[in-house]
Amino acid sequence: MTDLKNCLYCAGKLGEARYRNISDRLGHVPGSWDLLECSSCKSLILSPFPSPKETLLFYPKNYNIPSGKHASGARKIASMVELCLFKLILKSDINHTQKKILKNIQHRPKILEVGCGNGSRLELFSKLNAEVIGVDMSQEDIATAKAKGLNAFCADVNDLEKYFEPNSFDIVMSFDVLEHIPNLGEFFKKLSQLLKPGGWMMAGMPSSDCFAIRILGKRWAALSEVPRHVSIPSLGGTRCLFERADLRELDYFPYGSLSCSLVLGLSLFPGGSANHFYSSGFSVLRWCQRILGGLMMFLTVPLFWGENHLTKHSSRFVMIGRKELEVKPEGC
Repeated sequence: MTDLKNCLYCAGKLGEARYRNISDRLGHVPGSWDLLECSSCKSLILSPFPSPKETLLFYPKNYNIPSGKHASGARKIASMVELCLFKLILKSDINHTQKKILKNIQHRPKILEVGCGNGSRLELFSKLNAEVIGVDMSQEDIATAKAKGLNAFCADVNDLEKYFEPNSFDIVMSFDVLEHIPNLGEFFKKLSQLLKPGGWMMAGMPSSDCFAIRILGKRWAALSEVPRHVSIPSLGGTRCLFERADLRELDYFPYGSLSCSLVLGLSLFPGGSANHFYSSGFSVLRWCQRILGGLMMFLTVPLFWGENHLTKHSSRFVMIGRKELEVKPEGC
């Protein structure tokens, strides 16, 4: 553990702690952390700051919703229902991608998802006549993705240059990944090098600009996800990150309202997280917390729709940017 002096997103100087003494909401990693605010872009950076090797120890079993075959009893049914709901949540991302990116690609697009999890998003993209490849560090998630017939494999996402040639993909996407990466600048430049000239980068993440963080403070799940979240970017900070990787035509769109309200449910009922619900023995309290979190998610969808569409402070957003086309020298 150490302390950074500069922001991961814009390289500006880090100032005072905006939030102090935050504990891991899952109770998996002991201790507490601060989040320092960048004096330039207002992104938040973890303090003390971990190395890439240290972060590998921060993830418990069943960090995400397990597939039905990895659950049992009533929780097997619950996991199947929740995974179906998760696919519904993802359709907003797919629709935005079709409108903003896929319509500009005239051939069958080749897509890489870094941090693909169990392949739910890749599965939807594969139905759009796209060639999809997924990479994740979880062997269990990759086994689930492969069982769906997807081209996915387990690998260290920090070493993608060992598996793919530069200029290989029309789209490289990562959702809820960048905030977990300590060596972010180096990692993101490696991702951009995998894009073909004219290819598109997509990155989804939580935002330090949103109203939820101002109201809930340390209870907001994206904050209490320390130390797995080593940063929480602002919209401006994310733009800087994309620009530093020589990406242009920047734009962004909010996650779907249902996806944003999901984080509120986790914030108010942390005991109902997937890790607690699927890893522990049967508990009426856990079931109640999981159900109440789900109800809160549905009840607050209108609030997050308003935040997404009437303000510029979405609690979760997707930034997109395009790699410049190669310019041929005169006379060629």
